[in-house]
Amino acid sequence: MDAGLTIIVQIVKMFLLMGTGYFIYTKKWVDEHGSQQISNILLKICAPAITITSFNISFSIEKLQGIVVAFLLSSLSIVIGLAVAKIIYKDKNKIEQFAIGFSNAGFMGIPLVQGLLGIEYVMYISTFLVSFNLFAWTVGVYLVSGRKDLITPKLILYSPAVIGLILGMIVFVSPIKLPTIILEPLTLVGSMNTPLAMIVLGTYIAKSNIVEVFKSKQAYFVSFIRLVVVPIVTIFIFKLIPNQFSDIKKVVIIATSAPTAVMVAMLAQQYGGDYEQGARIVSLSTLLCLITMPIMIILSEIIW
Repeated sequence: MDAGLTIIVQIVKMFLLMGTGYFIYTKKWVDEHGSQQISNILLKICAPAITITSFNISFSIEKLQGIVVAFLLSSLSIVIGLAVAKIIYKDKNKIEQFAIGFSNAGFMGIPLVQGLLGIEYVMYISTFLVSFNLFAWTVGVYLVSGRKDLITPKLILYSPAVIGLILGMIVFVSPIKLPTIILEPLTLVGSMNTPLAMIVLGTYIAKSNIVEVFKSKQAYFVSFIRLVVVPIVTIFIFKLIPNQFSDIKKVVIIATSAPTAVMVAMLAQQYGGDYEQGARIVSLSTLLCLITMPIMIILSEIIW
C-alpha cells in the first residue's frame, strides 16, 4: 500500500510539472531554443550537484563496501536493460534502445526507497544515478547520436557524471564535510533537477500531437519492455546475488522498475535525435508504471 500510494503521488506531481511545461510552450513563454538551454543546465549542472551532495556523508568501510556493491549491481542492471534492447532491435531504433536501457530512477526511485527502506538507503540509489550518468554519457550519447566519434576519452573524463563522481568521492573520503554555505546552494541546485526535467518534457510533448502519445504502438511496446521485461530479467539474475545484500538489491530493483528516463528526450535534442518520440515513450511509461512498479517490487520479494 505504501509503495502504491507513493508511486501515485509521484506520478501526479510529474504530470502537473509536465503540464506546466506544456502550458508555457503553447503560450510561447519558452521556445525550442530555451528548452534546449534548460536541458544543458539539467545535464551539466543539476545532475553533478545531486551526486556531490549524496556523498556528503561520514566515511566508513561498511558504507564504502555498500556503495561499491550498489554501483556494481546498478551497472549490471543497466547492462541488462541495454542487452535486452540490443537483442530486440539489433542496430535499429536507437532512441527506443536508450528508452529501454535507462530509467527515471531519481524522481521515482528516491521517494520510494526513502519510504520503504529509510533515508539511509537513499545513498545507494544516488550511487545508481552515478552509474546511470556514466552509461548515459557514453553508450547513451552513441545511441541517440549514432556517432562513435563522439565517445572520446575527453567526453568521458570531462562529462558531468565523472566530474560529479570524482568530487563526490573526495567529499566522501574526506574527514571534513561540505560547509553549510556550500552544501545548501548545491542542494538547491540539485533539487531543481526533477521539476525542470519534467517542465522540459512538457515542452517536448507540446511540440507534437499529445494524442500520439496514446496512439503509438511502438511506445506501448517499449514501455512494456522497460517496465516489465527488464525488471523481471534483472530480478531473476539478482537471485544469484547473496541475500546479505538484499536491501541493496531491492534499491536497484526499485530504480530498474522506474519508467523511461527524461534524459532520452534531452540527449536526443542535444544530438539531433527524435526527441519527440523519446518524449512520447517517457510520458506513456510514466503513466503505466503506476501499475507495474508495485508488482515488480512485490515480485522481487517473492522470488528472493
